[in-house]
Amino acid sequence: MRYTLQKGELMKSAKAQSNFRDTLEELETITRALESDDIGLDEAIIHFERGSQLATELQAQLNDAEQRIESIKLRFQESHKISDSEVLTD
Repeated sequence: MRYTLQKGELMKSAKAQSNFRDTLEELETITRALESDDIGLDEAIIHFERGSQLATELQAQLNDAEQRIESIKLRFQESHKISDSEVLTD
C-alpha cells in the first residue's frame, strides 16, 4: 500500500512547517534580545512572557508531529505485517 498526500494535506503540511519555522525564528529573536544588554526589565519581562508562549506552541507542534509519525509507523507496520522488533528505531 502506498501513502500519498492529497493536495489539501500537502498544503496543510507546508503551512504547518512554515508556521513552525516562523514561530521558531521569533523565539530565537526574543532569545537574542533577552541575551543582550539593550533592553530594560519591563521589556525583558514582556519578551520572556511571549517567549514562553512561543515555546509552548512549538512543543505542542512537536508533540503533534510525533503522534503523526507514530500513526504512520503503525499503519505501515499493519499494512506490511511487521513486528515492533523489526522496525528501525533511534
